[in-house]
Amino acid sequence: MTNPNTNLTRTTDDVVIVGGGLAGLFCALKLAPRPVTVISAAPLGQGASTAWAQGGIAAAVAEGDSAEAHAADTVAVGAGLVDQRVALGLAREAGLRIHDLLHYGVPFDRDLAGKLAVGREAAHSARRIVHVRGDMAGMAIMTALIEAVRRTSSIRAIEGYAAEALLTEEGAVTGLQLRRVGDATAGPVTIASRAMGGISVDWRGRSSIAGLWAGGEVSCTGAHGANRLASNSLLEAVVYAARIAEDIAGHAIATPARPSPKPISQPNRPMPALSETRLRAMMTSHVGVIRDGDHLAEAVRAFADTERKSGHVALRNMATTALLVAASAWARRESRGAHYRTDCPVEKPALAQRTMTTLAAAREIAASLATDAAPRTPQQIIA
Repeated sequence: MTNPNTNLTRTTDDVVIVGGGLAGLFCALKLAPRPVTVISAAPLGQGASTAWAQGGIAAAVAEGDSAEAHAADTVAVGAGLVDQRVALGLAREAGLRIHDLLHYGVPFDRDLAGKLAVGREAAHSARRIVHVRGDMAGMAIMTALIEAVRRTSSIRAIEGYAAEALLTEEGAVTGLQLRRVGDATAGPVTIASRAMGGISVDWRGRSSIAGLWAGGEVSCTGAHGANRLASNSLLEAVVYAARIAEDIAGHAIATPARPSPKPISQPNRPMPALSETRLRAMMTSHVGVIRDGDHLAEAVRAFADTERKSGHVALRNMATTALLVAASAWARRESRGAHYRTDCPVEKPALAQRTMTTLAAAREIAASLATDAAPRTPQQIIA
């Protein structure tokens, strides 16, 4: 691929997976021998948060442990926001997914009897964490899956391209716009890790757009609630990747009534060097571990302004994500799990429920806050 702006459509690629992390690669392998195209902004294995995972994968595979106990621990840690059915389903499929990973060549630690060695972490009530050489599970899993993907002829990897826009017709995905990653963004790609929210999906990984599934840390399944229980993140990724592959394999994806629109080439102004840095800095300082309403409101206004005015597609996408996070944090006026607000320091029982939002709703919050802006000039991050 030599064109810096490229479109993949239903006429050229049947199944396209955006992201070369654990969920993406595992799903591609589970779909084999069906042809699959994997899009990765960086070389496979680089930029994926899985490789940084120093724990392991939680699975109730030891004698005396149970999926029910694993699910109960997950629900307890989630501070009232875990979907109990999702947690139980996740725990019950853990053993099967561990066997899949073994099949793909992941060298999990074993005890002297040859059984999987399990350890105990964080708030788990039993020893149920499978590791690789202690704390090398993430890197070992990615290494094994990348090697398996390279050996699988049905999987085509397109590296060095970032997905920037979905092509849709009548509420269904018809294609994907890609942009070649330039020298300005070369090197390791930093991505958000360990978020508890994301694209809302059902138990099969289906989103609200026909033909679009989401798995891994980009998705919101209901498994984590307000806290992630140690080593459930990698488990969620492989469980939902397998479900998505099974759903795609048994799902007749209807051909769009009309062909995909002509390739779009959005004007993409150069991104000033400090724009992304400033956006990231504001996320850290205003929407970080310790939050308060005033700083969240300032962040919402700044991100909404960038999302509305930026002429750089990648920066606009970053601002959109930041706006959704900041607006949701501003709207939840309590402290719960990993969400801590100094101006609302306690849990409110009435808010012990999962919440969903949309970009339109986040923009409405930003508009309402614009009339109550702080007297100081907001930090500018527009490009």
